[in-house]
Amino acid sequence: MNLPFLSKVFLPTGASTPNYEALYQTILTYQADNDHTAQFFLASPDDADDASTLTSPAIMDPMDEAPFDLSICSIKHHVSLSLPTEPPSIALVCPAPDSPGVSASAALEEMHCGIQSASGAFKLKRVWTKTTSSGDFVELFAGHFLFNITYASMYKRKGHGTGQKHNWAFWAVRARTGDDGKEVGPRPMLPVSLFANTGTPPTHHLAATAGKAKV
Repeated sequence: MNLPFLSKVFLPTGASTPNYEALYQTILTYQADNDHTAQFFLASPDDADDASTLTSPAIMDPMDEAPFDLSICSIKHHVSLSLPTEPPSIALVCPAPDSPGVSASAALEEMHCGIQSASGAFKLKRVWTKTTSSGDFVELFAGHFLFNITYASMYKRKGHGTGQKHNWAFWAVRARTGDDGKEVGPRPMLPVSLFANTGTPPTHHLAATAGKAKV
């Protein structure tokens, strides 16, 4: 989802302190309507057989008319992580202090003859948490995603242009839980009881919904 008005929720006119909780609740409203820019899953570093993935209706294979399947690779944990200053974004209207997070590269899960090259970068850190009155632990994340695809001659001949360029700053929340008790996202799973990034980088499964942050 591309929701420019989120900037007004995050930092209302005349306010000097960002309202993370209001932003979190607003994103949940749109998440319930299945309105999102992307969904991603970060696998546990303890599970070498699992893969981190990202999918987005904004990154479509024009031949298949379906989203490309993207891999998030070579995840690195950082004690202190800053986000890029471009593009201007809600996440940077009132920059969060550097805090633990992860960075990674991004690639297509499968290359084929229609694609000449594809590569990108991914960053994510948690910027707000709260324990609710019912005892639930909730989180808000901020991140940056860059991905470029260059088409090969077959796609060009079909009239799809030279490729795609994506450069997003985004907010993200944990994937919502379905009636079966599992998270609704790229990897249906039971929510973990220990969440990442309280003084340490994310080290656990993370399934999330991302909303593009533009002002």
